[in-house]
Amino acid sequence: MLIFVLPVVWLMFCDCCALAQFDQPLGSFELSEDVAVDRADNSVIAQLQRAKAYLADRQWDEAVETFRLVMETSEDRLIGVTKRRYVGLRDYVHLQLASMPDEAMKLYREQVDPVAKKWYEQGIAQRDPVLLGNVLRQAFAGSYGDDALMALGEIALECGDYTSARWCWERIVPDRSPDHRTQTWPGFPDTDLDLAAVRARIVLVSILEGSTDRACDELAQFVRLHDGARGRLGGREVDYAEALGALIAENAAWPKPDPNPDWSTFAGNPLRNKTMQRLIDVGKVAWRIPIRTNFQKGTVPFSLRENRDSPQPEPALSYHPLLLGDMVLVNNRLGILGVDLSTGRPAWGQGGPAVYRDRLDGVAATAHDSEPSATLGTPQFTMTACDGRLYARMGSTLTGRPHRAERSSGP
Repeated sequence: MLIFVLPVVWLMFCDCCALAQFDQPLGSFELSEDVAVDRADNSVIAQLQRAKAYLADRQWDEAVETFRLVMETSEDRLIGVTKRRYVGLRDYVHLQLASMPDEAMKLYREQVDPVAKKWYEQGIAQRDPVLLGNVLRQAFAGSYGDDALMALGEIALECGDYTSARWCWERIVPDRSPDHRTQTWPGFPDTDLDLAAVRARIVLVSILEGSTDRACDELAQFVRLHDGARGRLGGREVDYAEALGALIAENAAWPKPDPNPDWSTFAGNPLRNKTMQRLIDVGKVAWRIPIRTNFQKGTVPFSLRENRDSPQPEPALSYHPLLLGDMVLVNNRLGILGVDLSTGRPAWGQGGPAVYRDRLDGVAATAHDSEPSATLGTPQFTMTACDGRLYARMGSTLTGRPHRAERSSGP
């Protein structure tokens, strides 16, 4: 998410300031062997192995009960599905449920379908993505999982969220790849929906998002599988292949959106998934500026999962700069800095890079902000620029209190 500023500033913490520095040559990055993954604990792994053993012994009741118990009572930590890929525990359990034998699947659906049907019917009647999402979270492999995916894809398409629409529809289509037995995400096991209608919608989102080459490849595959298939698309009855082919041809004449190089919010856009239009060479530092951390050494707010025995916990990277035209903006707790993109000099005049300072600048931090026993989490200073206005997250770093502090406080 910070790749847009790497040529100009790489923010790193020290005791009193953050400096721009980046010396790694482009293209030589490797994953560290020391990366920590929030894996499920041994007790959860043991339960999952027990459930698989029940399946192997054709003890369907015990297997289904154990899988459901794991999903309902365990934290959604990570499980390795390949050497380099992890998925959330809930997705992993759904993946196991979706691959069960028919006898076990029948038993599972008898248990979950009544409530899933209620969620689905209410979600359709109210066009409520939360109710439809309940079907996926709690009963993905039940009889209504594919119907919920289809409906959620339609809602996402109407909202212009092509990524979410594709995510839903691709999980309906069976995986027929040679390595489908090592599939790493839950797909619906046995849909009775019209796959031509599903695949036609996948081609449609590729066209709408401007991925013409991808749309052409998908359409060629569609013709091989569903040549001559007809259905409703865009509110009318069509031959899918002909209609999609015509849209691809028209797409060449559609005005292309002007790629905006600005980075106007955290992760680039409100969906947090912006991709830069060009590669960034991060081989050298162009300039650097100090950024105050507003913390005293050893008094950094902590998270619940940090090692509290560490005498001097290190603060996390809390600064998320914006790129707006020829200017870089970044804020800390009490101020907003604005500098020229090409030089790193103050964007306005010679009075320093600060374009705004809070009236509390210079005032000592409150006990809640400086005492680690009274705070949870680490500060996250974010901004968003929209319609000529700048919205900044500043002020107190307090994000919560431990339960013990809440219990000890008076009424």
